[in-house]
Amino acid sequence: MKQKLILSLFPGLGGLCRGFTRAGFTVAKGPDKLLGERIEDFRGIKGRFDGVIGGSPCQPYSGLNRKAARGALDTGLQNFIRVVSECKPEFWLHENVVGVPKFEIEGYQAQRFNLDLSSFRDASRLRVFTFGHKGGRLLNPIKSESRAGLEPCALTADSRPWDVLRDIQGFEPDLTLTGFTDAGKKRLIANAVPVPMAEYVADLIKRDIYGKTPRMTDLLGDPVKRCACGCGRAVYGRSKTYDGACRMRVCRAKAKA
Repeated sequence: MKQKLILSLFPGLGGLCRGFTRAGFTVAKGPDKLLGERIEDFRGIKGRFDGVIGGSPCQPYSGLNRKAARGALDTGLQNFIRVVSECKPEFWLHENVVGVPKFEIEGYQAQRFNLDLSSFRDASRLRVFTFGHKGGRLLNPIKSESRAGLEPCALTADSRPWDVLRDIQGFEPDLTLTGFTDAGKKRLIANAVPVPMAEYVADLIKRDIYGKTPRMTDLLGDPVKRCACGCGRAVYGRSKTYDGACRMRVCRAKAKA
C-alpha cells in the first residue's frame, strides 16, 4: 500500500493516532486543546491528506450531560465537517458517543456503525463511528455488542488507579503522563478512543478501501448485508432494511416501479 497520510483532529491522548499508526498509516496531528490550540483557527489544505480522522469532544452529546445537544451539531463537529470539506480527502472517520447526531458531508457517501470495546477487551464501552468515502465505498464492520458481566469502562471520575484505566483503553504500559495530576490522567485516558478499537477501524479501511491484508484478521469478520434502500447501513439476521424510514423508502420505490 502506498503510504497514506492521515490528518488527526482533536488528537488528545492519541488513541485514534496510535491505532492508525499501528495499522501502517502515517498520521499528522492537528490542533490540540491540551496545548492551547484552537480548531477554529485551523485551515485544511486541499489534496494534502488521504484521510481525516477525529473524535470531537463528546460532552455535548453525552447522556450524562443534562444540557446535551439533541440533534444539533456542536462547534466541534461543525469544525470537523469544515476541515474535511477544506481538505477534500479520499475518506474521513469521526468517532463519538451514542448521542451524536447523524450527519453527512457533501461529496461523500456516509456510513454510521457502532462498536463496543467488549469486542476487543473485557470491558464494555459503546462508541459510534461515522465513515465517509469520496467514491461511495463502504466498510464491513463486525456486529459489535456488549457482553454481560464485564469490567466497567474507564470513566473521568473513576475510583480505580489510572494505570488500570490505561490498560483497559489499550495504551502502552510505559505511558506515564508525567506532569499531570492523577485526576488529570484519568480524564485524559477516559476521553481517549480505545486503541484496539481504533486499530480495528484502521484495519477495516486498509482492507475494504485499499484491498490490503490487515493485522487484526481474526476480528474483521465476514462482509455484512446492506440495507435494501441503498443507505449503506448494515442489517443483520432476517432484516432487509435498517429502520422504518428505510422500509418506507423501499415501499415507495416499489410503488413507482
